[in-house]
Amino acid sequence: MKNSLLRWLQWSTSCGKLRSKLLCIYFLLIVIPLGMFSLYAYLRVKSVIQEQTFSAAQNAFDDTCLSLEHLLGRLDGVIDILSTDSLIYTMASNDPRDFTYIRRLEDSDQLATTFEHLRVLSGVDRIRLYVGNDYPYSNTRTNIVQISRIEQSGWYQAAAQGRRRLWCAPADLGESSETGQPCFSSIQMVYNPRSVKEPLAILRADIDARRVQELVSGTSITENGLLLLLRGDEVLLASDPDIPLSRLDTLVEQLHGSCAGAWTTIQANGTDYYVQSKGIGPSGWRIASILPYRDVFRLSHELSIEMLVIVIAVALAAYLLAYLTSQSTLKRISQLTGTMQAVEKGNVTVRLEPSGNDEIAQLMDGFNQMMDRVDTLMEERVEYGRQIKNLELKALQAQINPHFIFNVLEAINMRCVDAGLKDISHMVTNLANLLRGNIGIGSGNQKITLEQELGYVRYYLDLQRQRFGKSLVYSIEQEDDELLQYLVEPADLLREEAEALLAGIVLDTKHFTLRTGGRTFEAAAFLRRAGADTTDVQRLFQSDLKEMVSRYDIIRRAELYREDIAVAAIDQEGVDRVTAAQAADELLSLKGVKASFVVFRSGENVQMSARSLGEINVQVILEALGGGGNSTTAGGRVENTDVETVKTRLLEAIDAYFEK
Repeated sequence: MKNSLLRWLQWSTSCGKLRSKLLCIYFLLIVIPLGMFSLYAYLRVKSVIQEQTFSAAQNAFDDTCLSLEHLLGRLDGVIDILSTDSLIYTMASNDPRDFTYIRRLEDSDQLATTFEHLRVLSGVDRIRLYVGNDYPYSNTRTNIVQISRIEQSGWYQAAAQGRRRLWCAPADLGESSETGQPCFSSIQMVYNPRSVKEPLAILRADIDARRVQELVSGTSITENGLLLLLRGDEVLLASDPDIPLSRLDTLVEQLHGSCAGAWTTIQANGTDYYVQSKGIGPSGWRIASILPYRDVFRLSHELSIEMLVIVIAVALAAYLLAYLTSQSTLKRISQLTGTMQAVEKGNVTVRLEPSGNDEIAQLMDGFNQMMDRVDTLMEERVEYGRQIKNLELKALQAQINPHFIFNVLEAINMRCVDAGLKDISHMVTNLANLLRGNIGIGSGNQKITLEQELGYVRYYLDLQRQRFGKSLVYSIEQEDDELLQYLVEPADLLREEAEALLAGIVLDTKHFTLRTGGRTFEAAAFLRRAGADTTDVQRLFQSDLKEMVSRYDIIRRAELYREDIAVAAIDQEGVDRVTAAQAADELLSLKGVKASFVVFRSGENVQMSARSLGEINVQVILEALGGGGNSTTAGGRVENTDVETVKTRLLEAIDAYFEK
């Protein structure tokens, strides 16, 4: 991702548009720093909020544990004090018939007073003594009760079966007619000191369950936090009394692995929780604090949303401000680039309307002045070009003696007519007519008709067709015959003429790979400006399927000689000179081939076509067989022989060439 960001920055600052660069600067200087600061602030605040939430939750949990342990510890203290009181043992162990009624009333009053003082001092809600004898005071007072009234209760059975102190929750005590209110109790069985296995009475101290409920419910740190008072897996009390039991059971099942004194993570009902538990005094109970994960991070989540909204608002405001301040600049720059593109397409008459006094206005004004100067220079250049053409034409006409040329051509034409060589006679006549039109002998006219110009084009194309054979096909059409009477400059170059000339250059230079210099490319560029279409030129070299099959049949028969010379010998009719020459050209495109030779039958004679990349002089080789040409293109003909004999002589001439 880092490399992608660097590439985007390099592109934006090097080849991107100005708007992209401004956007890049906007992101670099405003959005990215602001976003990084917001991310840092969010992570920092999230960490602080989490620490503070856990700290507050821990403090509240510890305070609740201490308060609950202190509250339940009061029950233990009251039972401990009363279990050592001799009066309780006296009243519980002696026979009522051994005491007078007055004595029993005094003991009852004294015990009731003791219970009341302990209740007030300890803060417990009720203290009771359950005795087994049938004292009258056990029937008249609410804090001294006969055991017979509770013998069927579950908590009495549990206390009688065990010798340890019994802790009871409201659910253990059931519906108590003695109290009328649910409570938490500490219960101690009193045994006869003379016979330790003989139970005499039961001491019971109660704390109102509402006090414990208020203590537990008032310590929730988060909105959905939960505090549970547990006895093993049994929930004795929950800070939220309305929570479903099924949810409590699922949470309690996950609490076994929680560590005392440390926050651990559990998952229940598809929700994550932080939990911690701690034992409560000698009761064996424990208290557990449960915090939903989303509650712990809710504040940081809300803060992150607020910060994100603020960042987006600030970024949009900054972008709007940057857009408004840069709009005027970008608008004028867009006008300048649009005008320059119009000039690039050829519209040199467009001008800008400068506005403002800054550097962009100066640039626009300078552009207008530059275009005015360009118009002036173009007009001067056109005029200079016309004058140079006229001077060159006049110089050429002065250097050539037209009469001599035409006399020689006429003599050649007569000889060809006498010899019956009609094709050569036609070529000489076309060449003479083409030269006569270009030199303008005896005409004295500065302009000719379009019909005359098209005639010269036909002369030139006929000459080229004699060179290329069937590979060159052309046609000239005009929509209106009246156009043929329009006058044109003799020096003007028609598109058809330019394409024909460019095709000749492409053929002679093997697509600009041989015998090509700076003047060659200058000539090609001039013809391109004159209207020559490279696509049309390429069509001139297209061949039909039959010619292509014949050409590749020759290539298929080629053999390598001396590792870098391709030699193809075709001993059958049907191969013409043009196809053989094209095959020789294509053999040069093979990797490692420096020269190619094609030997083929032509009637009773055998002809040869040779091509070279320049390292091997094919002219010297074919001169040994009576041929000729130049170092890269050569040909020849051997009469009254066969292909195999000419191939053998050709290989001997190649060997002789390399031996020199």
